[in-house]
Amino acid sequence: MHAIHNVFTYIFEADKSEVPIKFVFYFLNMTHKLCSIRNFLKNVTEENLRNFADEMLTRLLAEDEHKTFENHENESLVKTLNSTMLRILENSNPNDMFCILFDLLIKNRRQHTYAKILGLIIKCILKLTKALEQLSQVIQPEKILLRSHLYLVEFATDSSRMGDDIGIKTIKTILNELVKLYGDRIWQFYGQSVQPHEAEDQYIQRWIGVILRPVGQNNQSHLSPRFANPITIPGGNGAQQQQSNQSMNMSLNMSMNQQQ
Repeated sequence: MHAIHNVFTYIFEADKSEVPIKFVFYFLNMTHKLCSIRNFLKNVTEENLRNFADEMLTRLLAEDEHKTFENHENESLVKTLNSTMLRILENSNPNDMFCILFDLLIKNRRQHTYAKILGLIIKCILKLTKALEQLSQVIQPEKILLRSHLYLVEFATDSSRMGDDIGIKTIKTILNELVKLYGDRIWQFYGQSVQPHEAEDQYIQRWIGVILRPVGQNNQSHLSPRFANPITIPGGNGAQQQQSNQSMNMSLNMSMNQQQ
């Protein structure tokens, strides 16, 4: 993947006269086919996958906005990049992808409060979130909770502006889906990840409690245990993950006409 990443960067940064358009599409189609092979992506390290996903999302946004090539060529290029990003979401380890996308979200959020790249990353996170039920045999909720906590620690510092932060809105959506899947067991994952973290949790415990609490029940219900026993998350076998990913029915809409 490292070599693919290098060539990928080169074909977009080099002068157009140095890279024939036929080669650009040949390489992108080859990359798309590789990213459609689950066993290939399973053997890519998280670091290399993070770097490539970062480059892919950046180029997808840049080509949609700046149109490096002719109009008809640019349209085909954006479609190919879009489809390749979907294959990465479908076929990569979902735990790695959640971590990678949150890392990219945090990285870009440090530079922008509102930006199209943030909206693009959020769309990818929400695509994975919608597939959580199908991925329940392989997903590790504690990793998602920890990345959510890291985002909140850094950016949920002004309560008056939290309602406008798309990252925080996304975290609430993820929590709803996780609680829907695991019910009170969510506290075990919380105890493995957020609870022992050095930065005190100001939000996730409270939000989970609200989601779990039936209407009209008092505020003491469903508080997290003071100490949650660690558990081992069973790993899904290859067949389970294949079935889960095929059920995702993903169709990522990468329209950049409106700023997120």
